[in-house]
Amino acid sequence: MELRVGGAAKVCVGQREIKLERKAAALLAYAALEREVPRGMAAAMLWPDADEKAARNSLRQLLFKLRNSLGMELIVGGDILRLAGGTVVDAHAPETMAGALLEGWEYQDCSQFDEWLTAARERIAQQHRKALGERAAALEDAGRVDEALAVALETLRGDPLAEAAHRRVIRLYYLSGDRAAALASYERCVTVLRQGLGVEPSAETRALAASIGTEQAVTKRPGPAEVPVTVLRPPHMVGRDRELQALLRAWRDGRVFLVLGEPGMGKSRLLAEFRSESEHVACAAARPGDALLPRGGADAGSDLLLASR
Repeated sequence: MELRVGGAAKVCVGQREIKLERKAAALLAYAALEREVPRGMAAAMLWPDADEKAARNSLRQLLFKLRNSLGMELIVGGDILRLAGGTVVDAHAPETMAGALLEGWEYQDCSQFDEWLTAARERIAQQHRKALGERAAALEDAGRVDEALAVALETLRGDPLAEAAHRRVIRLYYLSGDRAAALASYERCVTVLRQGLGVEPSAETRALAASIGTEQAVTKRPGPAEVPVTVLRPPHMVGRDRELQALLRAWRDGRVFLVLGEPGMGKSRLLAEFRSESEHVACAAARPGDALLPRGGADAGSDLLLASR
């Protein structure tokens, strides 16, 4: 049995999906996240305007209806209520939730529960952002820059004021070869922080932007354990002018070209430079399994350039 309290609250039993009514969803979400709830507290929390006897009677009716709709007990216990053993709950792994906690429902008529819900939503959102950040870092460490960038952008959509998330997006755009997008992301970071918080980017963020081509002053250098982004991808290509000009001539003449070389020779960087100086060019990098090859990532695989005039 699976309880889903992210997005539209429901219970999944085998192939059946049972949608939950508002107060049943509230009780189940509270029990799932707090592990247990005293029966009297649950009644008072969900029926605050009723006297104790009426509130407890309403709770009994809710539990009866829930048991009948599911065909089994999901809430067990006497004075202390808890979820039945073995129930899988999406909120225990926030990155799997389909939406915000009890999304679409509000509980202003249940002030105690409403206060709890507000705090729980923020706590889960923070856990979700942390999980996404860890996944983006792992993908970047594995050389899967494009995938890391997609995750970093999702993190930023969830928390536009998170400067660390902005910094990761700037870095990953640059490492993917899109310097213009990296600089544009820095400008968005500046605007968002000024408008949302009334502050300027930190010295660390300004230093990152300065290292990839802005005119901002560098007030903080990377620490000794940090590899500057421009070391991972130098801003200027050196020693490949002849090859680059050959590619550009082939492009102008409408000819197909093929770039060959050992892993790590700089094929991907050469093609990225060609792409930056040409129009109407798309690039698909690497192939499944290339992470197992020497140097990993795009350097170990093949880059396919698709161009049309």
